[in-house]
Amino acid sequence: MRFCSILSAFVCVLLLSRCEYSLPGSGSGETEQNVNKLLGQAFSGFRVTPDSGWIFLEKANQLAREKSLTDTTLSNLYYMNGLGWYRRDSIYLALRDFNLSVEKAVKASSPFHEARAYTETGRALVVLAEYERAIDYLNRSIALFDSIGNSMRGADSRIILGSVLNDQGKYKEALKVSLEAYEILYNRNSSSLSPLCMTIATTFSALGSKEESLAYDFKALEFARKANDKGNIASALINLGVQYRYANPDSSLYYYREALDLQRKMPYVHNRLPTLFNLGNICMDRGDFSDANACFDSVLSISRSIGMQKGVAMALSGKAIAASRSGQYDRAAALFSEAMNMAEKLADRELMLDLAQERYEMDIKSGKSSAANQSLLKLMEIKDSVASAEKRLEIYKMEQKFQSEKKLAEISRLHDDVQEREQDLRNAMIIGTLLLLLAASMGVFAYFYARLSRERWNAYRQILDRYEESQVMYRQTREILDELQTENRITAAQALVKKMHELFVREMPYLNPDLKVNDIADQLDVSYRALINALKEVEGIPFNTLVNRYRIDATIRIFRDPAYSHIKTESIAQDAGFGSRSTFYSVFQEVTGLKPGHYRQLVAEKLQSPGEQ
Repeated sequence: MRFCSILSAFVCVLLLSRCEYSLPGSGSGETEQNVNKLLGQAFSGFRVTPDSGWIFLEKANQLAREKSLTDTTLSNLYYMNGLGWYRRDSIYLALRDFNLSVEKAVKASSPFHEARAYTETGRALVVLAEYERAIDYLNRSIALFDSIGNSMRGADSRIILGSVLNDQGKYKEALKVSLEAYEILYNRNSSSLSPLCMTIATTFSALGSKEESLAYDFKALEFARKANDKGNIASALINLGVQYRYANPDSSLYYYREALDLQRKMPYVHNRLPTLFNLGNICMDRGDFSDANACFDSVLSISRSIGMQKGVAMALSGKAIAASRSGQYDRAAALFSEAMNMAEKLADRELMLDLAQERYEMDIKSGKSSAANQSLLKLMEIKDSVASAEKRLEIYKMEQKFQSEKKLAEISRLHDDVQEREQDLRNAMIIGTLLLLLAASMGVFAYFYARLSRERWNAYRQILDRYEESQVMYRQTREILDELQTENRITAAQALVKKMHELFVREMPYLNPDLKVNDIADQLDVSYRALINALKEVEGIPFNTLVNRYRIDATIRIFRDPAYSHIKTESIAQDAGFGSRSTFYSVFQEVTGLKPGHYRQLVAEKLQSPGEQ
């Protein structure tokens, strides 16, 4: 198991590294895709182990912190976080993230994400035994799924709701939603019909509708066989055995034996124990004591092999009752004593009560009056014990709580005495140590900060110098191209681009933050497609890049003007035509290699330097 968990974790890390290398560097749309891809991988990982999905989920959360995401993606992210906490049994954290998922889904007007989060919230509240709130959230989920026509999701919510209502004894309401889920799944040929039919059968049985209960148990068996689901086939057979237990013992015996034959082909031996025990009781009711003893012996053998003491006690009780009813009173008495000792060790009062009742009835039947009196006293003692068990438990808890509080008070008092004696010395030592550490830390920090600052500003100056050199080269290149264009024949595309540059220089339309390519095309009396193609053919750049370059040049001209040194960078960016702060910062750093603040500071230093003046 440990090797498998290590291997699965290694595979997840390998997939994550491949995913990380494939992530694009920027762009909100690409980030949305990457986050959703990681969430899908997290969901797949959760199916392996509760921890496997967290590797991808943490990466998705990291991307979400670095980039702004849509409310729909955030709702999906919080939903997956809630599932992760739920699988780690951190129910309160799961509820927190499911609620956040609902909030984001409401903002995004996404009823699917909202309904999905409601379903998981209801499931988590069931774990916390907050059934009324769980019912409310599940009803909201069903209403939303029905409104958007997602019937399969609505059926899942109805199945959970039906189970909760059954547990609360609201059988009519449980039957209504369970039958609605059955109709949906039946029309879709779902493979989940067998367990749902068994749930409906249990609800009908609780309502006293035996025929309907039996019909749905037969349907459960039919659907399980179609799906070749051995576990559900065995469960349906056992349910039919329970249904026929008293009405038709022969049929009950048949279904139990069919279930047992199927369970013997399955790997989990403990699943056979209740089937064998009930089969033994049916045989005993029919008077087949040899078959009953064979079943109880099998329960005893399996229970001892897997170390299940409860199963041993149940098997001994079954053998004792079988011996009593077959008239083997001496053997029954020995088995009753052995079973009672085992039940007392397990503190199983219900089993002790059943054994004492059966022992008393056996002693009456055998005519042993003295043994019957002793059995009656034992039976009354156990009944009194069962009746007062809860009271004794409460008294014991109160006494334990009192003793714990008393010990805690004593420990607290002793601790306070020691603290009072050592407080002054400890405080002096702590303060002295902290001062020394603080002084040392400040010295080290100051040294490295000064060193890093020098290196950083040197690097910024080099970047600025390279940028200015590239600008000079760009202007020279443009001059050479202009000369070549005047000497050679100017093509239509070059002429159009030249006219556009002249328009940009003359009227500065790029200062308008809402500028569109259609606006320039209209002014030049050409189609916007011709303008885009000409710009791409001549300069190899899109329209937005050209506009942003003019805006950056305008910004840099203002930065170099001392008269604007008191104006905020964001205001200058707006005047230069940038519509958003984030776009300005990303484009400026992409063009110049520096952030706007660093660029302005370096320009200010150059202007103040005598050498530059």
